[in-house]
Parts: sequence; C-alpha cells; structure tokens
Amino acid sequence: NEDGNLEYKNKTQLKGETINQFSLDEYQNNLRIALESSDGSRIVVLDEKLNTLGETEDLSEGENMYSTRFIGNKAYMVTYKNTDPLYVIDLSNPRKPKALGKLEIPGYSTYLHPYDENHLIGIGVQTEEVVVRDTQGEIRGSNTYVTGLKMAIFDVTDVNNPKQLSDVTIGDKNTKSPILTNHKALLFSKEKGIIAIPVNSYSSQITEQTVSTTDVEKLVDKYNTGSSSDYISEGYLIYNIDTENGISLKGVIEHSSAN
Repeated sequence: NEDGNLEYKNKTQLKGETINQFSLDEYQNNLRIALESSDGSRIVVLDEKLNTLGETEDLSEGENMYSTRFIGNKAYMVTYKNTDPLYVIDLSNPRKPKALGKLEIPGYSTYLHPYDENHLIGIGVQTEEVVVRDTQGEIRGSNTYVTGLKMAIFDVTDVNNPKQLSDVTIGDKNTKSPILTNHKALLFSKEKGIIAIPVNSYSSQITEQTVSTTDVEKLVDKYNTGSSSDYISEGYLIYNIDTENGISLKGVIEHSSAN
C-alpha cells in the first residue's frame, strides 16, 4: 500500500514446481509461471487475482525442465532427457498460450539469455547419446553422457522453426562453471560483441596468461579436446559473439593456484 504496509490479497494452487527465479514473470498485469510435473512442463498465465487465464498443453512428458526465459509476449523453455528440445511459446493471447516450434539438439541449456529480439544465448552442458545394442544388433536402450560445457546462439526469428546458429563445447565431462547455477557469473556485451564465463578447468586446458591471435586456434583445440589433467583453479574465457560469425574464443585469463 502507499503507506508501505503489505496487505494479503489472494492465493492459488497449481500442479507442478518452479525451478528458479526465471520460472516466473509479470507482464501486463499477468503472472506467467513455468511449471514442471510428472505430466511434463507447461506455462500457466494468471490474472491479478491469480485466476487462471490460460495454459499450454503439457510438453515433453518424462523429461525435466532445465531453463525458461520470458521475453515480451514469448517464452523459451528447455526440457531434456536424451536430447534438448528448445520450445518457442507464444503468449500474445494470455488465454490461449501455445507452443509454436521446437529445436532438438544434443545437450541442454541451464540458462537462457536474450541476445536481441530474434536471438537467444543458451549456456549449459553438451551430451552424447550412446545406443545400446544386444548381440544380435537390436537396440535395447541408450545412455547419455556429459562431454563438456556448451554455449550456443539460437535464431528464433521464425518462431515455428528455431535454429542453432553457432555453438562451442568447452573442456570435458569434468569441466564446470558457476554459470550453470548462477546467472550473475555471466559477462555479456552485445555492443562490444563479447561474452565471458568463469570455468573450473584443468592444467592442460588453460596454460597461457595472455593470448595472441596465433594462439587462439591452439586454445580452441585444447578446449574442444578436453583433459583429465590436474585441477588448477579457475580460468576466465572470453568469446567473440555475433549473429554473423557465431561464437569464437577471443582469449583466456588464467587464475592459477598459488605455488
């Protein structure tokens, strides 16, 4: 209220769970919520009194929801089991929200960041699916393995047909980054064309404290190859990023352990 006091108004109960702060968004006096349940993942739109205006169908039954981002009258959602469907969801009519298109690729994004109106940055992990066959060659199942960190840029200009413009895999299965759980670890400047993340990596992956132009290709090979060498603390990876040239390593700042 104007006097600074809070007044209880209403409540509602919905099936499912949110996964983080990006699961909720207030837009034009409506509350949009991304929810994960045993039936799948969906988005529900509520009015000011928390009455349900509309909701999408359940998406990707049997898969976990890993990230969601609301941008204007659209939402982007990533679910995952063996592949990563990136859904584009139209919220322009709050009474009839609808999933328009999806992109299925290996790995999944745990954080989605807007690049511009028609492009989205995804950061998460890269995975590889291995098909299990019996002695007769019949498929009996599949296993999925993490192969490194992943950063990608997506083109969502055509909402019915989202595309991955560029991606990069960083390190190996042991490589970690705070960005996977804390979006404040990200540095991004569209104007300067750079994006940077801290990475917990290994000695053969980060060796140069300064990077010349001729070193960049070698460093890219190191990160793509991966390593199981001794852990050395953190490094800070800076990438060039734009919609024309995609993502490419610009330089590495090494945070070496003290001797």
